[in-house]
Amino acid sequence: MNRRAFLKGAGAAIVISGIPTAVWMNTRTPHKALEPWKQAAIGFGDARIDALAYALLAPNPHNRQPWEVKLVGDDTIDLHCRLDRRLPYTDPYDRQILIGLGCFTELLVVAAASKGYQCNVTPFPDGEPHPRLDGRCVARFTLRKGTPKTDPLFNHVFERRSIKETFDATKKVSQAQLDELVSSEPSAAGTVNPSQTGRINQMAYDAMKIEFLTPRTLRESTDLMRFGKAQIEAQPDGIDIGGAGMELLHKVGLLTRDNFSDAEGAMVKDYLASLEPRYTSTVGYLWQTTPGNTRAEQFQVGREYVRLNLKATQMGLSMHPVSQILQEYPEMDTLYAQMHDAVGVSQPARLQMLARIGYGPKVAETPRWPVETILSQV
Repeated sequence: MNRRAFLKGAGAAIVISGIPTAVWMNTRTPHKALEPWKQAAIGFGDARIDALAYALLAPNPHNRQPWEVKLVGDDTIDLHCRLDRRLPYTDPYDRQILIGLGCFTELLVVAAASKGYQCNVTPFPDGEPHPRLDGRCVARFTLRKGTPKTDPLFNHVFERRSIKETFDATKKVSQAQLDELVSSEPSAAGTVNPSQTGRINQMAYDAMKIEFLTPRTLRESTDLMRFGKAQIEAQPDGIDIGGAGMELLHKVGLLTRDNFSDAEGAMVKDYLASLEPRYTSTVGYLWQTTPGNTRAEQFQVGREYVRLNLKATQMGLSMHPVSQILQEYPEMDTLYAQMHDAVGVSQPARLQMLARIGYGPKVAETPRWPVETILSQV
């Protein structure tokens, strides 16, 4: 969001409900929606719940948090997809949602290990769902008591972010840094070559424009926007439009779901223009490739993606997924093919994830539902 431009339009002397703006602005952090980050560190005293509290901090598309779990017996967890959390227009085959469930899985495994439990993972015990995810179990986790073993990456769970801001273009990612990062997971490759990153920058930005200028895919995003502290705390998923400035604009009617849903409107055009520096500042890309496109491969990509994100954090690098160009709907077909060509990937292999890497600013945690809300009541 182009916060500076919007704030300039709002003015600085607005008073909300008789409260001076400066005082009101200092109260707009959605602390309740961020509490799961603190609660994971405190724990619950139950190995499965403790591991789940870390797992739900995983990255996932549009922050849909598509996980639902069922505790079975004394040592088993069944993971399911919440079918109402899918993204039918931008992710019509639930591939990205499944990658998010893979991220959840990997955090659960490393968290359990740190607590002294070995977690055995059985993906799709009832078979792989096609063409979309369904009610079947995505993965079954069985915990066995053992010796605590902390993965070095586990120490960076609370620092991990998806940095959606403009990076510092003056700070380059070296080839040695890229090599260290991509060598950590078998699906990963990347580039810091300026000619290649320049081409990907343009394609990734064009893909973002397609998503925002296609009415049904734009509406899918705007329907998930949460404006201001009250909305974010009431529904801590989706796209949080938080912070004092954004909430102020929403309250005075300058920033609404309806005026952001008009693909031809000035707000969308201004927003897209504000995003361009995000791409032109990018000095490196990482991507993940699979030999085919099975559900098992997609799930494994998610497990590796969150490890790559944690590894980047460990190295002091920022990472931001920009996978609009890999979405599977007709308007994206041309760019989808061009992106595969740009990195030399051809069928039956396919790209599963694309992410910017570089040096971005520090950002706050993303809102999360508390752990008790992901437990199945069935």
